Amino acid sequence: MTQETSKIKGKGLAIAGMVVGIVAVILSFFTIGVSLGILALILSAISLFQLINTNGPKGMAISGIVLGVFAIAFSYYQLARVAEALEDFSQGIEKFDEDLNKALDELDENLDETFEEIDEEMEDL
Repeated sequence: MTQETSKIKGKGLAIAGMVVGIVAVILSFFTIGVSLGILALILSAISLFQLINTNGPKGMAISGIVLGVFAIAFSYYQLARVAEALEDFSQGIEKFDEDLNKALDELDENLDETFEEIDEEMEDL
């Protein structure tokens, strides 16, 4: 049974799934690869089932599935890291706010003492 490469059902979806998977992996570094990873997974899975039925080459479909799963997993990992960084940043802002309020209170006390000293010196004159 001879088949031309262009007539193998599912090969186009396999290529599309792999390309979308590659883009999804690249975008997963910026936590936005989830939706493309899901799309790559769907396209590649459909093409894999079609290629299994037609005995076509399955390499691109399998790589699209692997890339899609990796993109989804890595996006969630990156999202967790971003959430952790934001939590640390929030705690840093709270500490800065506490330190700033403490410094302002000390400054207010020092100014009160200075004004009292000035008032005392003015009374002595």
